[in-house]
Amino acid sequence: MIQEQTVQHEKALAARDAMLTSLKGRLREVIGSEGPAAAISVCSKEAPQIAEKISQEHGLRIGRTSFRLRNTDNAPPAWAMQLVADRVAEPTYLTQEGKLAA
Repeated sequence: MIQEQTVQHEKALAARDAMLTSLKGRLREVIGSEGPAAAISVCSKEAPQIAEKISQEHGLRIGRTSFRLRNTDNAPPAWAMQLVADRVAEPTYLTQEGKLAA
């Protein structure tokens, strides 16, 4: 990777870690106080807000998707659809108009 891509890579990893920490923390909190069924609301209603907050804090776009898509709002972007369909397990990095996409 060139230096600019390395910086973007580190930024993406920091955003990913922040997303996981925030979402897991909120899920643990809600499950502990309201039970497992309440986690559905966190995932469907709060997770997009958490992703938006992390996106703004880190100056990028972050989101979630799944091999078994339950919410069409979580569909992967076009550039990532084949990676999701192939169930790529390892981090995969692509360039997109000179920028890193993971």
